[in-house]
Amino acid sequence: MLIARKTALGLLGVDVGFSAARKTTAFAWRIGGRIGVEVSRTSWESRRAVLPEGMRFEVAALDAPVLPSSDRAAARACEAVLYRRPFWNRCRPGLSLHGRGLDLRRAGADAAVQIATVVSPTGLARGPEVMPGVPIVEAFPNAFLGVMLPEKIYAASGRPARTAKSDWLYDQALESGALDRVLRHLGWDDPETRTQVETETHHERRAAYVCLLTAGLAHMGEATIVGDPAGGWLWLPPPAMWAPWAVMGLDDAIGRSRLRGFPTASVWSRPTGR
Repeated sequence: MLIARKTALGLLGVDVGFSAARKTTAFAWRIGGRIGVEVSRTSWESRRAVLPEGMRFEVAALDAPVLPSSDRAAARACEAVLYRRPFWNRCRPGLSLHGRGLDLRRAGADAAVQIATVVSPTGLARGPEVMPGVPIVEAFPNAFLGVMLPEKIYAASGRPARTAKSDWLYDQALESGALDRVLRHLGWDDPETRTQVETETHHERRAAYVCLLTAGLAHMGEATIVGDPAGGWLWLPPPAMWAPWAVMGLDDAIGRSRLRGFPTASVWSRPTGR
């Protein structure tokens, strides 16, 4: 196990799983310019055992719903926006108000409480805090990758049979150079990091890497943040990294979401005077 100094700070990405039978929680972290990755079971004992000892993370990004209240059955604006065209058949989320989505929502609530014990108490430098004073944000790897891909990729070929959507998006983001642009923007394009990200094939570890990139952008204060105060926010790449189809589609999807039950759906912006 990596042992960190008590004062050490870093960034953390978490692919929150909820299987009772398999190791489905993946952690990726960046500490002192180096990336680590581990997979655990869902108990806090198992998760804590693989995390660097003594670590306090400046930002953690979780691939699971992070909500501001205990109302676990309510619909969410951030999901509704990306569930609409043109995202719906490219990188939409699963709705988290029923079925497996609700299971993930419950798992996210538990994970957020756990991860809150290993993050810095200073809060976020920029962006809405779902948990006041706690620098935990919500990542969604499919949309993070999907909005950066050129439209021609979606038009050119379908996803191979038996290939998970998230793995297909990861592969396309590698081939198109989208992931490379994010790494360079973060200043994480050293050979070791690049090799780790480019050669990873493990499904959960890949998701954790994308969550880590999300945490990095959140720490820089340069993410696109979509949602509303009632249902929480999804943290995505900055606007300059979005493909043109996604930029135009976001405005339209937010407008239609406002008309259909989510009047406060928006892209977050810093309130005047802050």
